[in-house]
Amino acid sequence: MVTEMVLVVLLVMVMVLVVMEMMTVMVMMMVVVATQALVLPAGEDEEFTLKLINRPILVLRGLDGFVCHRRGSNQLDTNRSVYDVFHLSFSDGAYQIRGRGGGFWHTGSHGSVYSDGERAEDFLFEFRERGRLAIRARSGKYLRGGASGLLRADADAPAGVALWEY
Repeated sequence: MVTEMVLVVLLVMVMVLVVMEMMTVMVMMMVVVATQALVLPAGEDEEFTLKLINRPILVLRGLDGFVCHRRGSNQLDTNRSVYDVFHLSFSDGAYQIRGRGGGFWHTGSHGSVYSDGERAEDFLFEFRERGRLAIRARSGKYLRGGASGLLRADADAPAGVALWEY
């Protein structure tokens, strides 16, 4: 009789533990669902501007090499073993990039990027991975390197060939 009582008590205790475990899992699931429901996209109050200070120069390296002026042209290469130093200025949340000879970077037709502009064009720097940034042109497209070696502003996403070490 005592043995049967002990078995019944043990069985009840096991059932209580199982029910408690199920309740814990249910509560955890409810917390996850509630947390997901509370995640909202960032609004104006969550946005901020990050400005590089004490950084008047820029050297960029992509997957295929450094960004450098193309010989005999106003275009920029992205696959060179040597680099050019570009000069940065910051105004109203955007950067202007000046190349050799004092010309500004600007975008042309079909996303080509040139370094002989008389007027500054704004580029937005998006700091992505550690030591890497994406550069967005006024068209909303990202600057990227490519198989041809030319710098172009025609990438839709800031990944791969559109990320630059700086």
